[in-house]
Amino acid sequence: MKKYGFIILNYMDYYGTIECVRSLQTEINKTLDSKNTVILIVDNGSPNDVGTKLTFYFRKSKNVEVICNSENVGFARGNNFGFDYLKRNYNLDFLIVMNEDVRICDDNFLKNISKLYLETKFDVLGPDIISRKDNSHQNPLRCNSLSLNELKQWKNVMEKQYEKYLIFYLKNCIKKYIKSSNLTNKYYTKVLDNIVLQGSCIIFSKKFINDRKYLFYPQTFMYLEEDILDYECKRDNYRVVYSPKIRVEHLEDVSTNITFKNNYNKEKFKLKQMIKSANILIEYEKRDL
Repeated sequence: MKKYGFIILNYMDYYGTIECVRSLQTEINKTLDSKNTVILIVDNGSPNDVGTKLTFYFRKSKNVEVICNSENVGFARGNNFGFDYLKRNYNLDFLIVMNEDVRICDDNFLKNISKLYLETKFDVLGPDIISRKDNSHQNPLRCNSLSLNELKQWKNVMEKQYEKYLIFYLKNCIKKYIKSSNLTNKYYTKVLDNIVLQGSCIIFSKKFINDRKYLFYPQTFMYLEEDILDYECKRDNYRVVYSPKIRVEHLEDVSTNITFKNNYNKEKFKLKQMIKSANILIEYEKRDL
């Protein structure tokens, strides 16, 4: 029997994380023995004591564990903290990393992961991710990687936006610049190889788990983790697959909406972190040249 692990990174979202875990437990109970699954909640230094509350809430759940970071170390390092824990304590066949605002909407989600592995031998797998905001399909994020020159140009666009504080136009600017030439909505219906996956739900198979010291490049705080993962997978010859045969729903920005009470500050924070991550990826790629 295959062993499945989940990492759910939480920041301040008590009720959303509980709902996420409950949906996972419902799916697990339909198809598998709970002994073959482990759900790990990583609280990323929530200042509202959510980690302690979640530990108490799930204290009697046999396949749910909660570990707490002492501070918010960001998306990459928070997930890496959970990855290190699971790798040391469990011999997993598959690891599903998902935001607390993701909900499974397939009856055979876990069994289909195993079937897709037999068909494709993926190292990294992305499901069809459906936004609850507008019913858009968020995977694949892009069909083509950004070249180093494209990445530099994108960073320059973001820096100009930040300098002028045109934060409310950030999303439209980025989507127009990146997605219009790389991705149209029709691609979500196809099985695709070696594309850039959206980061709210990513599945890793055993070889990737065993090979790697970390899941996500640990230097970023938030954003562009998918692009760095894409770069590393292409460099190291890991097979990345997108498949519409498994589906999840994504509520989007729940933790950031809790953290920031107005859209202006939220978008300004996101833009600043994207610029930082773009600089990190640019330097990373330059070192490999």
